Amino acid sequence: MGSCSSRNVEVDIPRVTPRGDTSFNGTPEDRRTETPMIRSPGSQSQRQTSVRKPSEGITLPHGNKTVLPCDVCSENGRLKRAVVECLHCNEFLCEKCQRAHKMVKMTKDHHLVVLQELYSDALTEEMTSVKAVSCPIHHSEQLEFFCVQDNVPICAKCPIIEHRYHECISLSDAVKVSRVKLGELARKTVEELETVEDTISSMKTSMDNVTDNSKAIKNQIEQHTDRLISAIRAEADNKLSDVDVHVKKQQKSVDPVKSEFNDRKVCLQSAKDSLKSLKNSNDGEMLLQVGQEEKSIKSLLKQELVPIKPQVYLLQYAVKPPNDLDLSTLSGTCKAHVEYIRPANAVLIWEHQISLDEGQHLYSVEHTGDNILVGIRFKHQNKETRKIVILDKEGREQGKLIRPNMKGFAVLPDGNIAVSYGSDSCVQFYAKDGQLIEELPGVKGDRMTVNKDNQLVICNPGSSGVSIYSLDGRKVYEIDDKTEYKFEYTRHIITNNTTGDIIVSDPNDHQIRAYNSVYKQKFRHSFTYGSMGTGQSQFDVPQGLCAHPLMGDLYICDLRNHRIHVTSSEGHFKYFLLTKDEGIKLPKDISFSPDGNLVIVQYDGKVKVYTGVV
Repeated sequence: MGSCSSRNVEVDIPRVTPRGDTSFNGTPEDRRTETPMIRSPGSQSQRQTSVRKPSEGITLPHGNKTVLPCDVCSENGRLKRAVVECLHCNEFLCEKCQRAHKMVKMTKDHHLVVLQELYSDALTEEMTSVKAVSCPIHHSEQLEFFCVQDNVPICAKCPIIEHRYHECISLSDAVKVSRVKLGELARKTVEELETVEDTISSMKTSMDNVTDNSKAIKNQIEQHTDRLISAIRAEADNKLSDVDVHVKKQQKSVDPVKSEFNDRKVCLQSAKDSLKSLKNSNDGEMLLQVGQEEKSIKSLLKQELVPIKPQVYLLQYAVKPPNDLDLSTLSGTCKAHVEYIRPANAVLIWEHQISLDEGQHLYSVEHTGDNILVGIRFKHQNKETRKIVILDKEGREQGKLIRPNMKGFAVLPDGNIAVSYGSDSCVQFYAKDGQLIEELPGVKGDRMTVNKDNQLVICNPGSSGVSIYSLDGRKVYEIDDKTEYKFEYTRHIITNNTTGDIIVSDPNDHQIRAYNSVYKQKFRHSFTYGSMGTGQSQFDVPQGLCAHPLMGDLYICDLRNHRIHVTSSEGHFKYFLLTKDEGIKLPKDISFSPDGNLVIVQYDGKVKVYTGVV
């Protein structure tokens, strides 16, 4: 058969793998030298392939279109239009030779490709430009095929060694597949570009909103500041005027008395001079006048003048905001998140294991003088053995106060202990030795604390709100929030004496909530901190908490995450003070002792005291 050139056309060409030809009947030597892409029957050697342009074909009598002739018929002197190409023989075949090819045993399983798109001038020129590039490995060879595994075009020699056993396709198929891939990549790139542009636009819009909002906030701050300054200036002017009035009043009362004392001073000075002169006179003259001088001086000394002491004016200056000025709006607007660096670890001074019966656990801690009071209760509502264990500052047990049905307790300013019983009974006051001192009829509640005004702050029975009582049992104020921040299941309550906030922990919602009073004890929701989880600002059942006595930072027990949160007084997360890695396990309550140490009680009965807390 005559030689033929390999054609690359954009048609549905089946892929040929190195071991896909089972009809090879050549010698072992031929099999060793065959190319994985295209094999020839018998001992026929591989043909050198090249692109045949339409001008290399012929023009058949029945049309003007340039076509390729049948290679078999051309060798026999006949001109027939080729309709297929055999990938194994590298020959173009007409319809008759195609049928004969399929009938011969040696060639019947060869792959034949229909040349329906071979005569496209654009395709032929495109493929010619591809094949015109030399193979980077076999420089004398032109590119003929495409290796799918390595994603590179190759020549006819490459499949023998470098790409043996690789899946290869024709360049035309590779072009078609690559263009599809490029189209998909272009589509994805455009989509991603649009997404990025939309994101940038959205970020710009958000930033513009932030900028505009910041300007509004600054204006609001300036307005509030101006009003505050005006209020302070007006109050200061009033106080300055009061001082002037007071000085004038004192001066008016002092002047007459001062005048009398000045007159007496003149008389005494005159008497002094007369006595001095008389002392220096002769004896006769002295005896004649001494009686008269004595009488005059005694009369002068008998006169009693009452001195007057001007009162020192103590200026007590406390500016209150105008009634229409809402300071909570200003403070709320100015809040900002700040990242804090965790200080050096707190140092454990000592720990004490309180002996517990089965089902008992620790739940609360308070301080009175040098003593630590630790509350114990039963897990399964066994109220009869609830008690308070009293420890000294080195962890030695000093006594117990057993109070059945006890719900909460707090230390009073005089060192006595207030105990609550929920709805079962009224609040009672006890000495540390267990002696009942006083009852507050009608005052009932759950957990409790004492604020800086020496008032009882008590969770109402059923945790429906918080009431504030004076120590004589008079209700001062009640917080019963009906908003989204309402009380649900309050387990611990404190007052932050630095800010005046009342803060409760709610293990059901995994939050703590703070309420403050701007003025006139009208408490409002200040902030909420926490949510369910294990990250920063997240709890798995928050429990007891306390406030730093100087800075007002909050220290909060995170029960099931085994750690202690530290937040600012406004509820911004700072850091974890202690975690499970530092030995914290199921912390229930926390408190600062009078000497500045931090006391933590754990569910399992351990009391731990730390120093070095900032």
